Amino acid sequence: MEPFASWDCDLEEVAHSQLCYGLSLQDIYAVLYNNMNVFANVTRRTISELEYWWSEAEEIDLSVEPKYSDLWNDYFAYMAYAKNTRFACTYGNCSTGGVLQCVYEQKPHDGELIYRKTTTPKEICTACPDSTQCVNFLCQKKNPESSTTARALHHFSINPPMNSASPVFQSWDCELEKIAKSQVCNPDGIPPEYDSTYDVIILDSNAIYDIGVQTRAVLRKWTKGAEMIDLSVEPKFDPWTVDGFGRMVYAKSTRIGCSMDYCDGTGMLMCVYDKKVNKDRLLYKKTRHPNEICTACPPSTQCVNYLCKTK
Repeated sequence: MEPFASWDCDLEEVAHSQLCYGLSLQDIYAVLYNNMNVFANVTRRTISELEYWWSEAEEIDLSVEPKYSDLWNDYFAYMAYAKNTRFACTYGNCSTGGVLQCVYEQKPHDGELIYRKTTTPKEICTACPDSTQCVNFLCQKKNPESSTTARALHHFSINPPMNSASPVFQSWDCELEKIAKSQVCNPDGIPPEYDSTYDVIILDSNAIYDIGVQTRAVLRKWTKGAEMIDLSVEPKFDPWTVDGFGRMVYAKSTRIGCSMDYCDGTGMLMCVYDKKVNKDRLLYKKTRHPNEICTACPPSTQCVNYLCKTK
């Protein structure tokens, strides 16, 4: 069984800085790379490449002992290695052409088990170490810094398409995460060109089962600001009534980064956005019918689930 591997901004920086020199990383990390046409549909080509790497498991019998072999299953093994909890990928141009590169925090030794097998689904969670929790049959790290939790729950909170809204799909940004991480205890230190929301959050892993529960509670608290004022006529920003909600759904924000930490003994959650919204600024364009939502997307985006997503 493989663990829940979360995206890691530090590994993304490593992958990006050494994109054309992946071999130099192999003594420290597990590295997968291949040539890829970066001028075509990058999302489709990336998925195709990852599926190709994963299909390597079909070429060797892993039914008895799923062991690593650098000659037969290195692509699949790096992706499924149970000890890996962090990874990141990037792409770009090198002298050989377009390259896709993924970096994982560690690689197995030749002959090492890729994961521990089980005979029944009930046994899966028993293999999770104490530092993790079992979520959907995956050993998920108890990590308050998990960008996956914050990003997924952020989109969940604003994604149900309001008949009058056309918010932009916000992608996770490692630079904004760094800002949030460095300023989580000093909100006034956020650069003036960015915006942020922050609030108290319980981070005591002994008191809660899942950090996601607490993250969801904070985000829902921010979204409830929309229930305190009538936005049916003109959805304008008012920091006194729709502070958190307004910054979350501001249509011009396309990037987000969040972080959590203890500040004077109190847990704090901070999210930073790439666009600042000012008082009385229109949060999003209204529509009369759901079919009109996607027409508000700028040419540089595409409409996905009623959200303007960057191409």
